[in-house]
Amino acid sequence: MFRLPTTTASTLLCPPHNKKHTFTCSLFLVSTVAGPLLPPTPQNSCTCTHPATSPTPTHRSYHVGRSWPSSPVDPNPLLPSSPSFSDVLNTVLDTPSTPTFKSLGVIRKEKPEDLRLMIQNYTAPSLAGALRDREDTLQLCAQLLTSGKIEELREVLSPHESQYIELRRRRRVHMDLTSGFGTSSLEMLRKYLARMPRQVTKAHR
Repeated sequence: MFRLPTTTASTLLCPPHNKKHTFTCSLFLVSTVAGPLLPPTPQNSCTCTHPATSPTPTHRSYHVGRSWPSSPVDPNPLLPSSPSFSDVLNTVLDTPSTPTFKSLGVIRKEKPEDLRLMIQNYTAPSLAGALRDREDTLQLCAQLLTSGKIEELREVLSPHESQYIELRRRRRVHMDLTSGFGTSSLEMLRKYLARMPRQVTKAHR
């Protein structure tokens, strides 16, 4: 979210004084990633002094798809964001009795190397599909936890235990082509070709 202050001035007729005065208009355009900016409504403040009727300069915040009152509103409670993994990890591992968490990553344990391999070896559609699958898994786990279904939650999360992750990474896949190419073998080839580095598809010079 970012705020873009904009100030404009215009000359209008001031009814109490029955003469022209300069009005200043202060705008703060608030943008979010959810969509474009909404057209703002200026908040006018007269530069002259009115007895008991002097307007108080205020600023309005404009958000996508909502109409706010004239008083400033803190958008944080209304637009909650997902906490970062480091914040969640610090909260969970706050007690000394909790064992230290060590992530195995997606491909490698080291995060920089893991990110580099994913960027080089996977296309954007495949990463987007994997991200959607993980998000669905997290939402399902949250729903099961809210419903108190601990056994179902354990069943969903058991494939993500470290022992099973290590087994999957060390597993060798054998393709049986004694009877020729079939549907399963072609699908396996398609998946492995999609996971190959994109540099392989470039023409050699």
